[in-house]
Amino acid sequence: MKRTGEDVIGLIGTLLGLLCSLVILFLGRLAYEMGELDGAEKGLTVGCMGAFFSILGFFGFIKAKGACKEAGFLMIVSAIGLFVCVNKITFYLFPGLALLLSGLNNIFGKK
Repeated sequence: MKRTGEDVIGLIGTLLGLLCSLVILFLGRLAYEMGELDGAEKGLTVGCMGAFFSILGFFGFIKAKGACKEAGFLMIVSAIGLFVCVNKITFYLFPGLALLLSGLNNIFGKK
């Protein structure tokens, strides 16, 4: 059975996570330029973490063509990492949910 739905949801979550990371990194850099060091540190740290976990989710998306369970595990780890970022900045809520749903479907879905 094809896994097109899981693949599309995983790709959307990954791309939205990367887009949110770029926006947060830009805002962190802007805060640094304005002299707000606390906001800049938070923005740059969370942006880098979000980019890392989004790239991890993209590796899961790529791996989904062959090993579904391993891909699902990577996507779930990525979603958990993005949920940690949600505690700081709420931009990552939808990408985290999309990666979590895609990962769970890859692990427990029909083959």
